[in-house]
Amino acid sequence: MNVKEMMELMEAKELKEVKELKDLVLQQGSNLLGVQSSLLEIEKNMGKKDNKDELELKMIELEEKTLLLEKEVKNKQRDPEELRMIRQVILKIIEEKFADISRSTETKIQQIKNENSKEFSALKQIIQQKDELINSLQETIEKNYEEMLTLRQNINQANMK
Repeated sequence: MNVKEMMELMEAKELKEVKELKDLVLQQGSNLLGVQSSLLEIEKNMGKKDNKDELELKMIELEEKTLLLEKEVKNKQRDPEELRMIRQVILKIIEEKFADISRSTETKIQQIKNENSKEFSALKQIIQQKDELINSLQETIEKNYEEMLTLRQNINQANMK
């Protein structure tokens, strides 16, 4: 996965989180309307002593729901600065991984070059030894040929006498 794909994936995730936050805000707004209507009902019934305990319980429940919703919204919200920092950290990690891979690759390339250089030097030495051997053989052949010509001349001269 390349950096562009990772960034697109992060943006898609952020869009999903924004949508979830919008849904949560709408839900909280709906719950807030429910709380307001319940408060109106509570205000209407405040005068009745029979419902006093029940109304207090409803108020406590509504306050708890409101606090839970506020807490949930705060937990869901991400600061843009925090998201930017997360992106920077991820990009830094990716850069480090690529740098590690690059260093590793460079090291392997250098090892291969060194091995090839050693093998090349060994082959050069073998070729040089072969050339020296060929030169030596040519000299020996020329010397033997000259000796053969000398012997043939001597034989021809001896036969003429």
